[in-house]
Amino acid sequence: MNTASWSSSTHPAAGWSEVLLPEGFTPAAGGYERAGLRVCPAQDWWTLEYRPDDESLTSQAGDARPDRIGQAGAWKWVAQDRAFRLLLALPASLFTVETDEICWDAGTPVTAADALLRWAHETAAGVSLTGWTAPLRKVVESWFSREQLTVVAGPLLRQGEVIREPGRLALRFPILSQVPGDLPPARLAWLRALLEEAQDRWHLVRCGFLPAPDGAGQVAIAEVDLTGVPPVASEILFVTALEALRGAVQWLGEPADWLADPNVAWNFWLSVPNNEPTKGPYQMKALTPTPEPSAAAQVPGQPRGGMLRFEARDVTGTHVLEVRNVQRTTPAGAVATALASRMGLPADVPWIIRNDATGAVLEERPIGDQIEDGAKVVLSPKAHLG
Repeated sequence: MNTASWSSSTHPAAGWSEVLLPEGFTPAAGGYERAGLRVCPAQDWWTLEYRPDDESLTSQAGDARPDRIGQAGAWKWVAQDRAFRLLLALPASLFTVETDEICWDAGTPVTAADALLRWAHETAAGVSLTGWTAPLRKVVESWFSREQLTVVAGPLLRQGEVIREPGRLALRFPILSQVPGDLPPARLAWLRALLEEAQDRWHLVRCGFLPAPDGAGQVAIAEVDLTGVPPVASEILFVTALEALRGAVQWLGEPADWLADPNVAWNFWLSVPNNEPTKGPYQMKALTPTPEPSAAAQVPGQPRGGMLRFEARDVTGTHVLEVRNVQRTTPAGAVATALASRMGLPADVPWIIRNDATGAVLEERPIGDQIEDGAKVVLSPKAHLG
């Protein structure tokens, strides 16, 4: 969970003092404070909270949860103690007193802890990250395998992306490639509540809505933004963020899809969820009923939001899957790997997809450019090719 209440003790552990006291922090109610930034050390994760003097930047119970989607840094608003709190959780292993030979200030190397705390404060306060440049793309790509950007959630596939620009570094996964514009208000409220619960559950992960790329409606996304992260922590945070995102996307996949699907009718959607923050993390407990067919059936051949639907089987015919709501831009190779995992096929074998109607092997480019909606495909070991 992201949320961790401040300790009830009045004196923090001595081991953390050597990290924080030299940085200008003072002990305060089980944590440390400096210029609106409060730090609560713990064994595995340190929880940081930003409490600015400007009360307009805070959120109280009853307010709508503020949105930080697309903003630099991994800060996010989390429901806790009957209010929304601006929190950032970072792995405890990053906070060391060793000097960081990459980060310098006035000709002197700064500690890894100092570099992280400066980044945290600057991104919370919206300070311009002058002089920071994202790691080279080939360096970033050495931190993960391409398959890690594909997440299987039941019959759904979600393809993530790495956003790397000179002044930007982020990871982003779509949850819904298009939120229906005619989605009833109660369903939209439940969808928002689902995204907010995921944001409360996973460290670093933010969830919310963005305008669709084509300008028509909205998309629902999950992201981690590492813009400005100091070099000493960039790889560890990137790897940690990708793993957190994969967990959040898998957890969100089917419930979010049901909420946006007019073929699924649940009576509890007629009421709007209570969004008031509660003591502890927000808990939405209702997303477990069995879906029932809707009277307003979707028109065959018209997948929601321009997504792709097809039938996939392995070459022996032992496994047959109905795959739906696949992003058309997902590379065919990523789909093949995800399907093999879903079917429980060997992970050490390369897999390819054939169009069952034509026998053509799908190339390593967007799958939506190569098969039609409703197609049937066959998953085959690459070794079967001549």
